[in-house]
Amino acid sequence: MGGADAAGLTLKVAAALKFVQGIRFVEFVAGPAFPYHAELKSLIADAAYDAGVLSGLPNLLECYLRADLCIVAGGLTMYEVCCVGAPALAVCQPIDHQFELAYRLQQAGAMKSAGWGSDLTSGSLADQILSLSDPYSRETMSKCSREVTDGNGASRIADMIFELSNREIRA
Repeated sequence: MGGADAAGLTLKVAAALKFVQGIRFVEFVAGPAFPYHAELKSLIADAAYDAGVLSGLPNLLECYLRADLCIVAGGLTMYEVCCVGAPALAVCQPIDHQFELAYRLQQAGAMKSAGWGSDLTSGSLADQILSLSDPYSRETMSKCSREVTDGNGASRIADMIFELSNREIRA
């Protein structure tokens, strides 16, 4: 839910997952400024699922690759999960662009948007998670997400900037 998760959406996700039957294991990843470690550990202590809390990771690639479903904030993480084809549900932080971008990725079939995290109850979020329990739906989402981004956008932009700067130098 971002490096700091200022809105505490990780806690909301942990609470929602308690309503979802059949979950065996959940891996929570805390960013470097995550302030809710004690609250999260307390919340998952009595969960029916086994859970781990990871922090200080250099990247999230391995987490994405082993997940059946990633629940992410609506920032750059959305593009990362799309790039690797990990099925995802975006729970948007209260930052203007997140809702719009999550909605567009949902329209492309690349992920599902839960909307603004602050508007969600544990029950409504659990319902959205349950709606992604079908493996076929997640497989379809995975295929669509890899069509949305290939992970090479930064290189293409760098090439364009280099080309434009070369034009200016020649001019």
